[in-house]
Order: sequence, then C-alpha cells, then structure tokens
Amino acid sequence: MQSLSTCLRWARRGLASIALSTLLAAATLIQPASAQNAPIVLNHWSYLTASDGDVWARIIDEFNRSNSDIQIKMTVMTHDEYNTKALAGVATGQAPDFGWDTGGLQTHWIKDGVIVRLDDLASRPVSI
Repeated sequence: MQSLSTCLRWARRGLASIALSTLLAAATLIQPASAQNAPIVLNHWSYLTASDGDVWARIIDEFNRSNSDIQIKMTVMTHDEYNTKALAGVATGQAPDFGWDTGGLQTHWIKDGVIVRLDDLASRPVSI
C-alpha cells in the first residue's frame, strides 16, 4: 500500500492533467457570445473523499469563482457506484463531461471507448 504522501503527490499530478483536460473540453463547447445566456456547465463525477476530496472540491470551487462563463458541477459517489454509473452513462449517452479515475485501474475502458483522449478535440479550430 502506498503512503498518503505518495498518493497525494500522484493526485496533484493528476489534478493538473485533469484541470487542463477540463479546460480543453470546455473550449470545444464555446458558443458565440450572443448564444450564451447562461454559463457552460461541465458535469464531473468523482469518487474522491476525505482529504483528497476536500482538495479537489477546493480546486473546483476556485475554478468556478474564477470562470463565470464555465462552471463545473461535481457529483461525488463511492468508487463502486462511480464504475457502475460511468458505464451506464456511456451506454445511455448520459456520461459526465469528465471524471476521475486512477491510471491503470480501468485501462480496459480505453479499449472499450469509455475513456477518450481530448487531444484531437483540443486541436480542432473553434468557430465563434
């Protein structure tokens, strides 16, 4: 079992990656100013709890305070519930815009198309 400091170090690395992915995903959703009556809401599912969950919640709160045009709605659930709901969400078209998972635990989700890279989406020009 890894120490808490090792887990937090990996979590911080993952947070930066996820935060960037969130911003890139949001960029693909930008609409012309005339069409924006409300902020874009990105749905995020997480199973992080305890201190990791608190840190992640503070990061999302700060993002929301700093970005009135894009807001992240975080839903926290147990890890088992997350796995079940994520697969059901993909199957029904109701998956979150982004989620949290530990690298390596769900590698089969990549092959199955549950998890997708955002690189191609981020490289597309956005028309405004």
